Amino acid sequence: MKSMIKQIGIGVALSAALIACGGSSTDTKLSEPTVNKEYTLNPAEAQAIITGYLTVKDALVQTDQAATSAAATVLLSKLPAGNASVSDMLASAEKIASASDVEVQRAQFENLSAQIHSIGIGYWS
Repeated sequence: MKSMIKQIGIGVALSAALIACGGSSTDTKLSEPTVNKEYTLNPAEAQAIITGYLTVKDALVQTDQAATSAAATVLLSKLPAGNASVSDMLASAEKIASASDVEVQRAQFENLSAQIHSIGIGYWS
């Protein structure tokens, strides 16, 4: 469990660094993620989501739009359908998967990062 929390922390830190370095050149208005403290994910689901999230992050670090879309598509398959706890993540991951511009993907990744962070705080606290 400590390893999973450490991975979340590292992912959030790397996301912040990625966003700071990537700097969007487009004006993309981001919606505020909903923070819901009623999580219904089991540890295996949470681990699969975190692993998928980190794969998306790695593709963005490489500024690889196609790999980012593919990684977001895989992440979508890991998000449990019908689970209200991950509905905002589904929307962000779908936008990342369908975006043809890496800067748009990075902007949506900000939302996804906030949502992943909220799961870490709500699920393990």
